[in-house]
Amino acid sequence: MKKKIILSLAGLAVIIFGLIMLWPLSFSDVMVDDIEIYFIVTDLGVDENGRLENTTSNYIIKPDSDEFIQLRNILNKYSYHRSFRSFFNDTSMTGNDAGYWFHIYQIGTEVKTIITGGTGEVIINDRVYRIGYWSNKKALSMMDEIHNLLEQCIETTELTDGVLPFENLTMTDISSVTVEVGFSDLRYYDLSENEIGILTAILRMVEIFEQDNSYSEYLGQAVTYTLNKVDGTQETIMAYNPFIVINGIGYKTKYEPCEELNALGNTIAKTQFSR
Repeated sequence: MKKKIILSLAGLAVIIFGLIMLWPLSFSDVMVDDIEIYFIVTDLGVDENGRLENTTSNYIIKPDSDEFIQLRNILNKYSYHRSFRSFFNDTSMTGNDAGYWFHIYQIGTEVKTIITGGTGEVIINDRVYRIGYWSNKKALSMMDEIHNLLEQCIETTELTDGVLPFENLTMTDISSVTVEVGFSDLRYYDLSENEIGILTAILRMVEIFEQDNSYSEYLGQAVTYTLNKVDGTQETIMAYNPFIVINGIGYKTKYEPCEELNALGNTIAKTQFSR
């Protein structure tokens, strides 16, 4: 009798575990409705000498746009589920079956991200999950639909009137980043690989105008990033709307990217401080 009870409980445990692993989770629940969604599309290619040459494009979809509704409809069609890797703090992914990478994110009270390359694996908020159960067809189909939607959008770099000082910056240029947040009580935080990817995308959209060092006359909270680059150089970027200070030199800047830099830094600080 005891053996039957143990076997029954073991069988029930297996069923429950299977349901937890295979239960479909909606992509539409990852993103929220009232915050713009940012896209980094990295196309994989080779140059004329056979060396890897990737090109990156950035897009923004506003929450009050038709494209936002279309994106919502696409995400509602697809689901993801847990894998064994979902339970470990490992966000590495190898291989790419789509020929490009999607890095989708929102910055609100927390940073929400979706990263996929069409292999069937997907990183969602720093955890690895799977799209589809038997192959990568669902992943490629979702990416294709989103890619077709982005073709209707205008790349952010096509809307600039000023100078884009970080237009060609990529994650591979950066070895590590720290962010300094606070007013009188400054705190320093190290960025994760995922956060560096988001920071890189925002910096690529930063637009500067005339030099202006009058920021020193203002009083308020600033967020300062220190980028340590693989070539051994270092850059400091302070977001202080309506100014951005690059290596000690102030400039007037476009509001939205600077505000995103500020929001990202504060979100990182809030998340790490609460751990």
